[in-house]
Amino acid sequence: MCTHPTTRCAPAQGAFPIASLLFFPVFRAFDADGAPLAGGKVYTYQAGTSTPLATYTDQAGGTPNTNPIILDANGEAQIWVGPLPLKVDLFSALNVHQSLFPIDHILPESFYPVAAVTVPAVNGATVLSATAIIPAGARVLTVGTKVLIQPGASNGLTAFAVGDGEVCDRWGISAALTVNALTGTSDAPAAAQARLGELALYPTARTVVLTALGGTWDGTGSIQVAPQYLPTPFRSA
Repeated sequence: MCTHPTTRCAPAQGAFPIASLLFFPVFRAFDADGAPLAGGKVYTYQAGTSTPLATYTDQAGGTPNTNPIILDANGEAQIWVGPLPLKVDLFSALNVHQSLFPIDHILPESFYPVAAVTVPAVNGATVLSATAIIPAGARVLTVGTKVLIQPGASNGLTAFAVGDGEVCDRWGISAALTVNALTGTSDAPAAAQARLGELALYPTARTVVLTALGGTWDGTGSIQVAPQYLPTPFRSA
């Protein structure tokens, strides 16, 4: 059972042929309540300036995104960027500035090659693990989850917590178990995220743990786990 709740706050790639992804597997944003930032607006600029910088819809870099990029109903967008450093700003659909932004001096060549992991349910398990998915030295911005196959409730499961093995709900609780249900919260207060140095640093590889609430997992269902984390060059001081 989840016995160590914590206060949760919203958030919140080397050589490449033409463009690289701005956060993997997609750019994903959440509002202050942890809900997807549907219709949110992502503005991209040349680093340190207010000059717009083009991003692209795919790796080929042939079709520019709009600027701002409008996030979909899940608060997501494919944002492919070129080799130049950039600044990213984020607003809600109603033009409310989001507290983690702007992020300046993002270096595309510094992106970690993160791969999302699909974790299948195991009958009778109290926890499911995405083992060592957060690499040593990472500063975590957000850990998001997405229900790919709806978990069964035959063992009493009503929700699951997303944690780091120490605080079971460090990155939120998913009360919705339906397909495409999302979670994603930060492990640092929003006010502290104005500077990268104040984000929690994980000196060793960290496992993301999905803790069953209300019962245990049964043999049905699978959850995608996708951390978003930043090395030091991503933000200016």
